Amino acid sequence: MAQSPPFCPNRTCRHHRDPGNHAWFRPFGTYTSRAHGNVKRYACVRCGKSFSDQTFRLSYYLKRTISFKDLLFRISACEGIRAIARSYGVTDKVIANRVGRLARQVIGVMAALRSTTALHEDLAADGFESFVRSQYSPNNVHHLIGTASRYVYACDLAHLRRKGRISVSQGKSPPPLSGYAG
Repeated sequence: MAQSPPFCPNRTCRHHRDPGNHAWFRPFGTYTSRAHGNVKRYACVRCGKSFSDQTFRLSYYLKRTISFKDLLFRISACEGIRAIARSYGVTDKVIANRVGRLARQVIGVMAALRSTTALHEDLAADGFESFVRSQYSPNNVHHLIGTASRYVYACDLAHLRRKGRISVSQGKSPPPLSGYAG
């Protein structure tokens, strides 16, 4: 990490919200990891919290390096999680973890851009109903999109109660989710 740490990771520290100048931290040694090589450590001068370069990276606490850029392109091209996992030689849980990390970053970027964007176009709101894992967990996904730019101004997920009745042949209770492979 070529730049200095952006803030203290301790939420109760004054330097968490407003780090001020670069004098709020001091070098605190290094450590070596197989995945990331030599990693610098730092300590906050006010609260004493120690942290590393990895604390502020998308690859924090990961033991294997996978290109997030490549992963984004593959997911955008509708490549399946299992297919991606096979090409990297990892489990589908590893890829699902990376996709989740990437999705949270995208949500953060969208929120940051939304606060700086002025509306100069009409908006269209729409959504669709889907489900998570099985028909017993329905949800609605809503979108607010600019009609000219096609920019997604907002997207949210609403979990629903299951609709309809279950016939006798379907059983009285939903099947267990244990053993679900994806």
